[in-house]
Amino acid sequence: MTVRMTFPPFVTRAALRITLGGLVAAAAIAVAGLVVERTQLGGDLAASRARLRAEVEGQFATLSNRLDQAVRAIPIDADLIRRAERGETAAARQLFDQVAVSTAQTGVAVTIFGSTNQPIAWLGRSEDVPEGRLSGAASSFLAQSSHGLQLVRVQPIVDPADAARHIGAIVAEAQLPSSGDTLPGSEFSIATSIVPVALRLQFEGASDAGPGTRVPGAIILISTGDQTGGRPLGMAVAAIEEAGIPVHTVAVGPRGAATSATVGATPAPFKPDVLMQISRQTQGRAITNPTARDWDTLYEAIAEDVVVEPRPEEVGHLVGSGALATWTLGMVLLVTASRRLM
Repeated sequence: MTVRMTFPPFVTRAALRITLGGLVAAAAIAVAGLVVERTQLGGDLAASRARLRAEVEGQFATLSNRLDQAVRAIPIDADLIRRAERGETAAARQLFDQVAVSTAQTGVAVTIFGSTNQPIAWLGRSEDVPEGRLSGAASSFLAQSSHGLQLVRVQPIVDPADAARHIGAIVAEAQLPSSGDTLPGSEFSIATSIVPVALRLQFEGASDAGPGTRVPGAIILISTGDQTGGRPLGMAVAAIEEAGIPVHTVAVGPRGAATSATVGATPAPFKPDVLMQISRQTQGRAITNPTARDWDTLYEAIAEDVVVEPRPEEVGHLVGSGALATWTLGMVLLVTASRRLM
C-alpha cells in the first residue's frame, strides 16, 4: 500500500516565496549589472573606445591650457633678460620671482632661457629642450623624458626692435598624469574613469612597421611663413616628412608684405601658401585665422598621435560577487521561512 505524502499549504507557500525571492534577486542583480556596465563602460566596445579617447584628449587639452597659462603669466621683458644674462643679481631675482608666481598658479615647471640657450631662471623639474626649439617658432610638442611622457610649450622671445634677433625663450612643461601601474607591453599608462590605458608612441616598433610610421606628438608652428633665414624650405620639409612628424601651421601677421617702422627690420609677411605646403606635406593642419576652437583642435591633434590601447579587464570576480550575493539572499530567505515553519 502506497501512502502519498502531501505537504501542508504553508510549506508550499514558503517554498514558492523562496523560489520567487531568488528569481527576483537574480533579476535585480542582472539589471543592476547591465545599468552599471552601460553607465561606466558604454553600450558597446565602440562606445567604450570613444569615451576613452575623449578622456585622454580632454586631459591633453587641459594640460595644454595650463602650459599656455604658465607662459602668459610671465611678462616678456627683453631688457630684463639681457641684464639677468649679464649677471645682474636684481634682474635674475626678478625673473625667479616671475617664474615662482607662474608655477604657483599652474603647477607646471617653467624655465626662462637666455640668448645663448642657457637657463637663467627656473622652477620645477625640467628636461633638456633642443636648441632648435628654443630659437625657432613658438611650438607645443609631446616628448619622451626620463620620467615618462611630457607636454612641452616653447615661447621664443625676440628683440622688439629686430624680430630676427633671438633674445631667449620661455619653456613650460608638465608630465602626463600616470596611472601608477605600468601595463604589460607599454612604458606608460594613463588613468581614466573606466580602466587604465596604455599609451604607445607610434614610432615604437617602426622598424617592423616600415616607412611612413609617424613619430610621437606633433609640431605646432606659429609663423608668418617668412623664409629669409634658416634651411631652405624644400630641404626642411623633406626632412620632417621623412621623419613622419605632422606639422600644424598657424599663420600670424598681415596678408602680403608688411611694412615695418624699424629701419633694417625684416618684414613679416603673411604667406599662407608656404605654411599650407608645410602642413600638407607633413599631414598636418593649416590655420589662417585661429580661434579658440582651432586651438582646441590642434591640441586634440597632439592627443591623436598617441595610440590608446584599452586593456581587457578580468570580470570573473564581478560574476562571483553577484553569485555570492544571490546565494546569501537565498539563505536569508530560507532561514526566514524556516523560522515561520517552526
